Amino acid sequence: MALFLKNVAFHGILLDAIFEEGNQEWEVVSELLKKGIKDGVVKPLRTTVFNKEEVEAAFRFMAQGKHIGKVMIKVKEEEKEYPLRKSEPVKFSAISRTSCPSTKSYIITGGLGGFGLELAQWLIERGAQKLILTSRSGIRTGK
Repeated sequence: MALFLKNVAFHGILLDAIFEEGNQEWEVVSELLKKGIKDGVVKPLRTTVFNKEEVEAAFRFMAQGKHIGKVMIKVKEEEKEYPLRKSEPVKFSAISRTSCPSTKSYIITGGLGGFGLELAQWLIERGAQKLILTSRSGIRTGK
């Protein structure tokens, strides 16, 4: 409620209603958008691009929550000569199955609910032995 003390207003817009066939408002919005792009008022979001070898750094950067715009990972180089040409898939090493070392402990918050118990079972099937299940509400019987 403190937001309203700062004279903040909220407006709901039904975007799907704007896209209905024959809607004159969509034509107005579309023209404003085209004009904004042409005049440079509407600009694409800022992007920070990481190479495919820097995936961990990209996630750490994003986890800080200080970035603005999109965080992207460049998987392959752009083809400048033939942009529509089909290219071979990019292959890079990946772990085909998740494994959970038995020497580590795994904490599942909300672990006593349906999803948490399923996740615990999934971890056990992949080698986890030390599980810590936490819950604010405790065990529920489902009745």
